[in-house]
Amino acid sequence: MYYFAITLLLICSIGLADETEFAVPKSMALGVHYLSIDAASIEQSQYDVEIDQTRIKLPIGKYTLLDNTFVPQIAVEETVFKVASPEIDGRAEMYSIKTPFMFIEKYDDHWTRILNITPSWHTDLKARDEESYSLMGLLLWRYGDNASPHSYTFGVGVNRLFGEYKPVPMIAYSYQTSPYTRYDLGFPVTKVEHRFHQQWTWFSAIGPMGGNWRYEESIRNTRVNLSYKSWIATLGIRRQLKDNIWLTFELGQSFARSLDFNSDNFASKEADIDDASMFKLSLGLHP
Repeated sequence: MYYFAITLLLICSIGLADETEFAVPKSMALGVHYLSIDAASIEQSQYDVEIDQTRIKLPIGKYTLLDNTFVPQIAVEETVFKVASPEIDGRAEMYSIKTPFMFIEKYDDHWTRILNITPSWHTDLKARDEESYSLMGLLLWRYGDNASPHSYTFGVGVNRLFGEYKPVPMIAYSYQTSPYTRYDLGFPVTKVEHRFHQQWTWFSAIGPMGGNWRYEESIRNTRVNLSYKSWIATLGIRRQLKDNIWLTFELGQSFARSLDFNSDNFASKEADIDDASMFKLSLGLHP
């Protein structure tokens, strides 16, 4: 899911040029994230859907294991789909509970390998069968060093980033034009950030947001797979509160959106969703 795209950006930032008081902050390692997407129409229906998402990310420590830097984490995410029509007003609460285990091995001054293994549970907390569990992961290599402003990251992730559990290629070219300006150009996430003041940065980013959850449908008394996929483009600003603690606010657009429902009892039903405005708010540690 979106967590893996952010993980790619975090990995790209390993081994940056020497930090200064105006260095661009890295991706959030610990904290709380909230996202809200405005109501938008589902095609060929009278229904609108609005989405709220809250995520908590917590690293458990940093250790040395078998010549690797080992970073275990836990991430809990709640995604709420609010569905409304002239006849009904309902909501579906979906949860993702993930325990990423990241292994970072530095081969030499240029090459670094990153392995991330993530047991996860995606459910409404009622459906607890084998389809609600998955083993996601990343295998990436990074080429670069502190003496050069250029670095390259490439590999593959197996995740639910695009709504289905499948492999996703990942590649990024990072260019640190100065300690206070950084470009990350690639797939699935592209981002640019500039620190224009000691306590302020602005940035722009585009990347996917999606997921897949298992839930129980009470009307048909069956278990259903709910899949959601989209892209989001945002403009954001960060405010440094203290040391590496930053408050971040983003405004943007969610587009290329769709929902898909399928189960053993009925055929897959996919429907497009109109574009919608959105905002994100986060508070956390950016090392």
